[in-house]
Amino acid sequence: MKAGWPNISPGKAPNCNVPNQIPETNSTMTLNSLKLYPSNEHYDTTSDPEEMAYHIAIIGGGPKGLYGLERLLAFFKAEPPALPVAIHIFNRSPFIGAGDVYRPDQPEYLMMNYSNDYINMWPGDGPSPVVPQPQSFTEWLEKNQEEAAVPDACAKRALVGAYLMDGFEQLRQNCPENVQIHTHEGEVTDVIPEGEVYRLELENASGRSVLDQPFAQLFLTTGHPKPHSGFTELESEPTARQHLANHLIQAVYPVEKQLAEIRPQENVLVKGLGLTFIDAVLALTEGRGGQFTETSEVGLIYHPSGREPHKIYPYSRSGLPMFPRQSSLREPQADLFYFKREKLEEQFKDQPKIDFKTELLPLIDREIIIRYYRVLFRKHGETLELSDDFDRVRAQIDTFHRTHPAEKPFSLDNLLTALPQPALGLHQSFVNQLDNTLEAARQGKEHSPLAAAVATWRDISPVFNDFYSFGRLSPDGQREFLEKYAGHFNRLAYGPPIVNLEKIRAIAAAGILDFSFARSPEIEFRPELDCFMISHPFHPLHTTAYYWLDARIPKVQLSRDVSKLYRNMQERGMIRKYHNTDGQTTFCPGCMDLDHAGHPRDIRGRSQERITAYGTPTEGVTYDNDTLSRQRNDFASEWAKGICKRINAEASANQR
Repeated sequence: MKAGWPNISPGKAPNCNVPNQIPETNSTMTLNSLKLYPSNEHYDTTSDPEEMAYHIAIIGGGPKGLYGLERLLAFFKAEPPALPVAIHIFNRSPFIGAGDVYRPDQPEYLMMNYSNDYINMWPGDGPSPVVPQPQSFTEWLEKNQEEAAVPDACAKRALVGAYLMDGFEQLRQNCPENVQIHTHEGEVTDVIPEGEVYRLELENASGRSVLDQPFAQLFLTTGHPKPHSGFTELESEPTARQHLANHLIQAVYPVEKQLAEIRPQENVLVKGLGLTFIDAVLALTEGRGGQFTETSEVGLIYHPSGREPHKIYPYSRSGLPMFPRQSSLREPQADLFYFKREKLEEQFKDQPKIDFKTELLPLIDREIIIRYYRVLFRKHGETLELSDDFDRVRAQIDTFHRTHPAEKPFSLDNLLTALPQPALGLHQSFVNQLDNTLEAARQGKEHSPLAAAVATWRDISPVFNDFYSFGRLSPDGQREFLEKYAGHFNRLAYGPPIVNLEKIRAIAAAGILDFSFARSPEIEFRPELDCFMISHPFHPLHTTAYYWLDARIPKVQLSRDVSKLYRNMQERGMIRKYHNTDGQTTFCPGCMDLDHAGHPRDIRGRSQERITAYGTPTEGVTYDNDTLSRQRNDFASEWAKGICKRINAEASANQR
């Protein structure tokens, strides 16, 4: 046990500038003994010292809200504010910094899907953080955990949450002069404009009320939307709607609460085959007392507790498994040959819109193909010579296959849409694909052509983001990418750690997981039977299930978002839907319209410069925000810098 873990005690948030209110730091920490900091302060906004303060609201206290706070404090330290500043953080749960995804009270079997070495809440760019000794996650583990801090391991998500919450506590303890932090537990449900300031409606355990305090700046880091019903087509039928209420489970997280109502030995339908599906299955098996043992013959074996569902029937549109990620130390981004940023910038510099299918997809295709064949050639003692003329590369590949006829030709289409083997049935075909992907992931991208191919998108994605964001793609091109390719690229490049897919394989071998309906089944709710009927158009199998569980993360979609906040802001005309248009065709991905600084545009197209969005709320205008990365689509740094300048400018104007 190592010392130095701050004792995060329940109670009122301290004034950051009053030393005797800073929590003690002489206790020790383990994940199970972590004392949470509930954000339940009721701030007295009428106190005299605060009447002239510049009030900032961060709406959403997860990692992105934490990053915004960190940048604000860093800029305030570098350039002290001329006015008192009060930063208010609003979060639905008490886990400031961690948010719901990384909350530290979640079960230990819920894992990260990339290695510890990638996790660092502190930026590499200036100004320097206010914390005197900022630590990466691996450094933090070394200091605070009994277990070894292994850089290439995948940690428990709860442990990452503890790291993020500790980062928030360190920020509170190191506030610059003239700055205070206040926290509020509850959900912001409305923004009410009053001149150049805003009032917020807050809903929590005490009810719903409009706060007296006006706010000069709003930072929207609300994360993923709330889930909505996946069976909306039945909502018009009163009988079906009445029965469905007992059968639908709309969300997976937090798993222990959301899945508690699923009775043992019932059949469960699960929509989705991604990371959330894996978490749900582990919660319904390992989370209910089942155990895994390791054998040298077959690997993991699952031993049921008897409290699991009888059968779990997962499905998705593609019916394909994720590709697992091998834990590995952070590696320099591999050089791209065809999808080079400089080449693309030169090619598209005078082009207002880029067509994904005809201009970018062929380059992505070539990049993936050369990654695959470079490894395959090397396995046979040969070398693939690269060339700007892809016909020369293709000629080498054709010659290779004539020399090595046992090697099957590889294509992007086969990689993305591998079809099941009809003779085996969907279940066995899916299991075979699991085995193939596990074997490739264990070999790693240096030795497996398949692993090398699927890793390519991780290198392409940061470059692609620059040519996707803010309407660079044509409307049809953006639609094509989002509807046909984005999901497949994410399935392959951002899968679970190997051990989690090995657990899925073991649970299937134990007969609990059944993939017989994995690909686009037909599902009908039968009120007279009080259950779902499941069948498949391509084979005669059918079965029933009592529960339907939505194991997908909702996408940003203003028209379907059940969040009162964005619905009310839209009704007030403060935000509008983003439309990607080229003058002839238009595509609406569902997100709000933003300018290049992350400011929402109102119904008239005017930028709301005192409101900034960051992270998931910007998805659609930007790409791939579902990450702990500090660099991807970083609106926080410019937002913090701009607030610092605005405060001092307004203070100077008031003194004249």
